[in-house]
Amino acid sequence: MARYMELSAELSKLVDKFMEQFVDDEFFDDAGVQMGHIINLAVRCNPRQPQGTVRRNIVGTAMKRFCDVHMSKEFDEKTGREYNKIHIKPKDGYSPNPLGG
Repeated sequence: MARYMELSAELSKLVDKFMEQFVDDEFFDDAGVQMGHIINLAVRCNPRQPQGTVRRNIVGTAMKRFCDVHMSKEFDEKTGREYNKIHIKPKDGYSPNPLGG
């Protein structure tokens, strides 16, 4: 297994612990999506940004219990370039707190 995937599996454990400890059921879905976006931005802060697939794999692995993560090719009108846009949404039909019961 690639080292970055081992690290994202460790990150997943920390995310699980954080969500269980600090997030109320009422805000569980929103907090999961926000956490996914925070992780995505943290990965993008690297001066040597990874390929889109690597970024998607990191966020997807870290948020696997709470969110569905996928990417699509989008076109930026300003720059005239295509980029990989990440989509993070709460898991469908998931209990508000899968860790707490």
